[in-house]
Amino acid sequence: MSSVPETDVASGPLKLTVETSDSQTQILVLDSRSRLLKRGMGPTHDFTLDPGIYRVKVLTGAETHETVVVLREQQTVKFDPARFVSPMPLAGTSSSHEYHMEAANEQSRKTHVKVGTGSSLFFFVRHWTPSGRGGTPLHLDESPAAGLSLFAVDAQGERKLCELTAGEDKLDLPDPCAACTVEVDPGVYELRLELPSGETLHQTFVASPGWQTQAFLFLRPYRSLGETSAPSAWRADLTRTSVHLTRGSGFAPDEPMLRIAELARVSLATRRSSASSETDRRLVPDDLRALLLGKFQDPMLGIYGAHLLLLESAVDLSHLAVAVTALRTMLGEEHPDVEALALRAGVQPSPRPFSQPPTLRRSWALLLDACVADPSLVVDPLASLAPSRFLSEGPWHVWEAQPITEEAVTGEDLPLSDIEAALAEDLGVLRAVRRSKREVARTRTRGAALHLSALESVSLPTPPLDIDIDATRLRNMVHRFGMTPHQVRSALQTLESKLDGSGDTPDLRLTFESASDSQLERS
Repeated sequence: MSSVPETDVASGPLKLTVETSDSQTQILVLDSRSRLLKRGMGPTHDFTLDPGIYRVKVLTGAETHETVVVLREQQTVKFDPARFVSPMPLAGTSSSHEYHMEAANEQSRKTHVKVGTGSSLFFFVRHWTPSGRGGTPLHLDESPAAGLSLFAVDAQGERKLCELTAGEDKLDLPDPCAACTVEVDPGVYELRLELPSGETLHQTFVASPGWQTQAFLFLRPYRSLGETSAPSAWRADLTRTSVHLTRGSGFAPDEPMLRIAELARVSLATRRSSASSETDRRLVPDDLRALLLGKFQDPMLGIYGAHLLLLESAVDLSHLAVAVTALRTMLGEEHPDVEALALRAGVQPSPRPFSQPPTLRRSWALLLDACVADPSLVVDPLASLAPSRFLSEGPWHVWEAQPITEEAVTGEDLPLSDIEAALAEDLGVLRAVRRSKREVARTRTRGAALHLSALESVSLPTPPLDIDIDATRLRNMVHRFGMTPHQVRSALQTLESKLDGSGDTPDLRLTFESASDSQLERS
């Protein structure tokens, strides 16, 4: 706080009222040195402060606005509604054109491809050019949905249901967009995006009985493999997907609850778990908390809100249990995100084993945490997936599952995949390999200096590396690499095999804790 002239200044504490338009707006009061003094949540919050100069900052989604307040007397500061960016063409956001709103409304009520009955998935992919900034609408030679395909994956294998371009309506609009509604049986599906580089990204979508799952995606540029200056190819950005569920009424861009759900999604993407020093951190405002404990109509709002409850400094599992029970009533007991939350809430009946991944990264983390203690929670086909590279952007569980090309690890000349190399580094294996190779190089150098030709091809004996993988170490690797215990063990065994077949590197001998062994076999 900075002092102000004493003339006409109240002698005691004063009330500063901050008004916003969203209950999920975070309100920060800082002093003139940008040190945080107090925090609150919208839409209206009262602060008691000494007279002085303050900075008031409000955060709505990823949007930030602030103002300087000279507090001499009781004062009210008002902020306009935040116009945040959303892939969903939602009224009141900064990234919506009316023609996109109308197209999403109309196309979500059509069926473009029919491969089942009882549920549907609606995909809306678009580019957005800001108005009034000299932006030029994007010209595409192909559909915005290019590269997108829908797959069904189960214990019997996988089958391609359709390419999204196969059934889309051609929408001739200033900013390109594509829409495709696929009528499906209730279940869990994979949206796959083939990139110009040859990689394939995977994202899970759930079709619940009687509901339409709506997914909205922006476009982003990708480059072809090995290209540095060639024009970028535009494809869907899976990491920033907006997801909404509706009971067959189509997309309504002016639905107030959609704004609340979108802000909850953005909060989930940008907020971290509370630090141990934070004893009063609240991420769920009172009105949303009341919805979660009452009767909410938007399942995604319930899922986002439940995860935000888990990020607060004081987690009330009874509140979480109420939300999970309501979600099960709405969506059944087959939604992997709801069941991942059920694992944490401890509600009955206990979730059945998972054969498909959930849609959110935080749901995946909850499942990983539970399956360290009970690996049987994860079964085929999920348990037998090859280790994958997970995208860390955004709140969604998006992964690249194309077999990773083996390449030499810098300085080691070992044919390890990036997953295997990361595990080897984590275990200290590569450090031992580097030490062994340096010793071999020094010995060869000494031999050359003494003209001892026999030493030029010397291969020194290296002691084996004996490493125990106990439950604690396994849990740490599961969380660090985002893989199931089964996937971690499979990757470690491959690493062990590769090192055993290498010439002058230490043999790796892994021992898994016996209890974990017996559990892992069940998965």
